[in-house]
Amino acid sequence: MSANSLIKKLIIFLVSMSVVSTVALGVIQLIQGNQTIIVPDYTKKFSDSSIIKIEFNNYIINAEAAVSSTKRSQGLMYKEYLPENEGMFFIFEESSVKSFWMKNTTISLDIIFLDSNLTVTDVYSNTEPLRERPLYSSTSPSQYVLETNSGWAQKVNLKVGDSLNIL
Repeated sequence: MSANSLIKKLIIFLVSMSVVSTVALGVIQLIQGNQTIIVPDYTKKFSDSSIIKIEFNNYIINAEAAVSSTKRSQGLMYKEYLPENEGMFFIFEESSVKSFWMKNTTISLDIIFLDSNLTVTDVYSNTEPLRERPLYSSTSPSQYVLETNSGWAQKVNLKVGDSLNIL
């Protein structure tokens, strides 16, 4: 097989698959078939402990960013109190099925999984503190996870398919 033939087959394969590439200015270019979507790359825009204002239905959560693997691993563990309308926003470099647990987390939380467009894929409300099981997992690839006080999702009527906004 010639090099040109191999390159052509590779291009056809990549075009038929979803291709993700990072481009300048902190955005990610998603190529699916003949459609290109540009989404913000929050891994470049925020760092650990940045405060991110997240809005849904005129409700705002001030969420601490968790960008590094160390910060994401610790999350809200050992925190004894989470003020109303505060939370943590976990930012991952890639979309994939994610799983969270409540080990060493002393307060009940809502865990909200989001895809790369900040669309809600899964909502787990009123999680049980200090448990390794059950695991709370996304049912489809997610790139972001928002943890809030228990009951927040119900309070704002958040459902799968809704979109959040970063202000």
